[in-house]
Amino acid sequence: MKDFSQRLSSWWFAITVPILTPPTSMEERETIRKRRLFSGFLLPGLAVLFFFIFQELLSGVSTTTVTLYLLECGLMVLALGLNRRGHLKSASVIYFSSTLLLTILVINILSLLIPVLTLVLWAALLILPVEAGLFLPAWGPVLLGIIETVFMIWFVLSERQSLIVRYLQPGDQPEFLAFICFTIIMMATLSAIYAITTRNAVRQADRAAELEQAHQTILEAYKSLEVANAIIQKQALTDALTNLPNHRALVDQLEQDLEHARRYERPFSLLFFDADRFKQINDTYGHAAGDSTLQEIGIRTRRNLRGGDTLGRFGGEEFVVLLPETDCQQAMLIAERIRSEVAASPISSPGLEEGISITLSIGISSYPDDGTSERELLSQADEAMYLAKRLGRNQVQVAQESQQSLQPAG
Repeated sequence: MKDFSQRLSSWWFAITVPILTPPTSMEERETIRKRRLFSGFLLPGLAVLFFFIFQELLSGVSTTTVTLYLLECGLMVLALGLNRRGHLKSASVIYFSSTLLLTILVINILSLLIPVLTLVLWAALLILPVEAGLFLPAWGPVLLGIIETVFMIWFVLSERQSLIVRYLQPGDQPEFLAFICFTIIMMATLSAIYAITTRNAVRQADRAAELEQAHQTILEAYKSLEVANAIIQKQALTDALTNLPNHRALVDQLEQDLEHARRYERPFSLLFFDADRFKQINDTYGHAAGDSTLQEIGIRTRRNLRGGDTLGRFGGEEFVVLLPETDCQQAMLIAERIRSEVAASPISSPGLEEGISITLSIGISSYPDDGTSERELLSQADEAMYLAKRLGRNQVQVAQESQQSLQPAG
């Protein structure tokens, strides 16, 4: 039975409240919920009306009642059609107007058939303002309350006064009428307040969702800016050709490494080298071959370094290696490995089958023996590199040897 009711409700809502586009806001979702709830109200209402029509036809009474029921069914079907197309307010107005008229007629008929019911039938009018507060704005239940109050005043004082006199004392009639009117107005007022608060809550929820979405958008934009800024900073500190730290990045890192060496009195060494006869490579094979040569020198050099070492392109064909926690003897071993690896095999280049043979001249300076500042260490390593070139290239020289070669013979 439960499975059957679930299938019936799913089929009913799919027919009466089709969702053509997914709701994107709280207000749209609330409207869909109200349309489904309104459709759920009409389903049992139609079932009850069809039952009454069938019962009236079997009893063979006059067709007036059947006609009223059929008219109410037609108006409910019209309300369903409007609700299906998204016109909830129009559908609600039609439904509550027709239901109010039918309720008034039923109260009139039953009060004549069973006079004592005149005292309690008015309570049926309290249901409509409550229902209207679920679907209509505040004016809906208020308007229904006014109409019902006017009807009950006319009904008690004029239409059914003779019947009410049988059950109430003359002094109780005004109090009875005041109680009825107060109850109806109070129910209509509460329903109107509910409609207002629900609408405001939905709007505030929508604003909160919009603010949250705007906040997320700002956060995403901020993250994108951070990523873009990081990329820009990296590009500003990276050589575009070799993807190694550029001159600026090397100088910044050298300052940090040297400061660490000074503070903790640790050794530090620096390699300064370039490709021998690099200009001939550009002139003979072209700049594309020269670029690929520089890239390969960076790759081969990096394979011989430790995790804390820094390799960068200082400018042109010149490279610098920063070696923290490394004295001169250890730096010579690292420099010799780099020199040997680069000279061991030709560097392949597009369009050249035999490749390009290249060698390096490497100069070494160490802290504090060869200098205590960044400029001194770079200058001493540069001079040691040029000593290596003067002595035949493809070799490693230290700054101390360069200084000794510059001293006049005794």
